[in-house]
Amino acid sequence: MPTYGGCDELCFYNGSKANCFCSHGYLDGDDNKTCRKYENKLFISRRESIERINLDGDKNSSLVLSHNLHLQNVVALAYDFKRHLIYYSDVKLNAICVCDFIGQTFIKLITDQPIVEGLAFDPQNRHLFWTLNGEAEIRSFDLNKLDDGTITTLDFQNSVTKILSLKKGQDKLRAVVVEPCLNMLYYS
Repeated sequence: MPTYGGCDELCFYNGSKANCFCSHGYLDGDDNKTCRKYENKLFISRRESIERINLDGDKNSSLVLSHNLHLQNVVALAYDFKRHLIYYSDVKLNAICVCDFIGQTFIKLITDQPIVEGLAFDPQNRHLFWTLNGEAEIRSFDLNKLDDGTITTLDFQNSVTKILSLKKGQDKLRAVVVEPCLNMLYYS
């Protein structure tokens, strides 16, 4: 059986070392050689709940979170597959929150964000982007700061960056999408 430079699927040699890649799935973070299959799931919001639908043959859906103090009017969803986290905006709470894929942990990540209708996660750089409809702005937050201990929960508001500001009152920003390979941000 071929070893592909020690890689599970694809190996590209850059002149000095082998770099492993996966045709479908992602590299295991432990060895950066083993490919893991993505679990095919679809997350949907229904205002007062977030549901997970399994797309791998199991047609059952299951609640991740349902109406409670943390979930009042969910509008936008984004997810971090590698860390099994769901980011969501709640327009009644004026907040961007995060929970795990099974709804056991919850953090109100960023507050005082009125009418967040679009939310996008950049898995390459670990940035979260969102649209503020009422302010006609796109803002971002560097999630790497949470991992390296640079900021605490009290510093979240001060770590938000304004990316784009349009003419308030005339322009309404709705959706935002990240294309991480090209480092592009698209919005409507």
